[in-house]
Parts: sequence; C-alpha cells; structure tokens
Amino acid sequence: MSSNEVIVVNNNTQMQFIDSINMGAVEKSVNKINTIQATLKEVLVKGKDYGVIPYCGDKPTLLKPGAEKIQMAFNLLVEYDLIKSTEDFETGFFSYTVKAVAKDAKGVIIANGLGHCNSLERKQQTRKDRTDEERRQTAIDKANTVLKMAKKRAQVDCILTVGSLSDVFTQDIEDFEHENRNGNNNGDNKFGKVNTSKFKAMVGKYPDIEKQVKQEFGVTTTKDFEPNKADQIFARVEELKNKEVKQGA
Repeated sequence: MSSNEVIVVNNNTQMQFIDSINMGAVEKSVNKINTIQATLKEVLVKGKDYGVIPYCGDKPTLLKPGAEKIQMAFNLLVEYDLIKSTEDFETGFFSYTVKAVAKDAKGVIIANGLGHCNSLERKQQTRKDRTDEERRQTAIDKANTVLKMAKKRAQVDCILTVGSLSDVFTQDIEDFEHENRNGNNNGDNKFGKVNTSKFKAMVGKYPDIEKQVKQEFGVTTTKDFEPNKADQIFARVEELKNKEVKQGA
C-alpha cells in the first residue's frame, strides 16, 4: 500500500458486524473473563508470581513463575520462534526478538506475544576491565542471558493476552526492579533514561572519551549529567570521536 492510498471504512459493513453480535454470548464471555481474572488473583502468590513496582503505580506486574503457573492452569503449550537477532562477539553487542505462541491441547493458537532484549540495556552491561579471554567468555554468557531475557519477556507478553490479563497485570517486574536500583527509571537518574542510553551507546567503544567528557562536565556517573546540557554533551562526544578517528588515520 502506498502512502497516498486512502483506506475507506464502510459504515454499513460496521453496522452489519455490530448487528450480528450475540449480546448474550458477549455477556457470558465477559463474565467468564472476570471470573478467570478474580480466580487467578487469589491463586497467584504476591512476591513470587507477581509484585508491585515501587513508585510505578498500584498495578501488579506478572513474573515468570506466575506466567508459568497460568500456562499450566490453562493447559497451554507455548512455542518460541527467534524472529530477529544480531550477534557481534567482537564488540559484545547482542540483540534478540522472540515470538511466543500459545496453543491449546488441540494445537489451536490461542495467543502470541513478543519479547526483545539487547546488551545495551544497563542490566546486561559488563565491566570493561577484563582480559581478552574473560571478555570472550563474558560475550558468550551475555548472549545466552540476553536471549533468555527476550524469551521470558515474550512468554509473559503472550500469557498476559490470555484471558485479557492485561487488565490485571503488566510487564515483568524483574526488568524494572533493576532499573529502579540503578536510577534508570529517572528516580535518581537526573540525566534521564533515554539520554543515559544514548550516551552509553555513543561512548561504548571509547572509554577514554567517556572519562574525559565526564571530567569536563564535572560528574563521576552518567546519571549526574545535567539534562539541559544533553545536546552539548552529545556534541562533545562526537567532536572527540571525530578527532580520534583523524589522529588514527
């Protein structure tokens, strides 16, 4: 479809669909969904199967054990498919997108979900002061960890779709707990999560430039940068990177 094409909505078709709906069946389905949601909230264990993220609202978040318990309760089989991946063992960058598909006992697809994880997430980053052998082994371990995280996120996303559980639960708390501890939820991260991620990506291969920029702007950690100086900080990083490239030419 080109960008100039216009989608025409047929109001008569919409009304025909609405008129064809069996309201009694709809009411019965809604009541069943509400019963399922209420039952699961009683069966699942807080702190083990689900939890609440501090300072992020009152809506509980579904954990992997809870997703597995719901999967077993519904007698579902979840299959996984790696739909996109990037692996660079030299730089240590890994990115995976996984699709989870839930099927019933007859093999009928009930729901699906997507999960993504990459090694630039602060939770997956590792120290730079390692030997070549340690970095090689770390890269292998990191690839496995990132892939497992993507798979877990896909599973939780898929299970949330079953029984309209997004009304009851939200995304996996384990990912956010680590971000809260490290200031990535903008709680004590003055620079902000987006700016922090961008800065880390820009200086990933240039630890000396990272150190110099922090010294010039009078901070010891990225989260202490002033957000209103973000453009200046990014421009300075690019300036130093270009200078280093010219010197190496």
